[in-house]
Amino acid sequence: MRQLVFFLLFGGLQVALDAGVLMLLLSFDVNPWGANVLSRFTAFVFGFLLNGSITFRGASGERRVGGRAFVRLALLWVFLTALSSALLNLLIYSFPEAGVVPIKLGIEALMAVLSFFISRAWVYV
Repeated sequence: MRQLVFFLLFGGLQVALDAGVLMLLLSFDVNPWGANVLSRFTAFVFGFLLNGSITFRGASGERRVGGRAFVRLALLWVFLTALSSALLNLLIYSFPEAGVVPIKLGIEALMAVLSFFISRAWVYV
């Protein structure tokens, strides 16, 4: 339960950071795909440090921000970023009246669910 609470807390901060960076980049006419990759990368680094240091730390309190966890999380990030970017592009152009922020937040909620279970089972073990 502790892991889930911290993951949700830090995930909320990541989503806010991600959405803020995305909106900033879109305001400079960066295309949605590129803006999404850059915003997700910013949130990725932030989340890796927090989740590896606090959320998924070991039983004896050791931080899990080493090379193996980073490589695994980077692979997960690549997969989720490609999925997120494809969905973002599809939905923004299919439903422009919905607005970027609600679409982005909905997609990232789905990515968070996938990320939690994969991180707990594979990344930070």
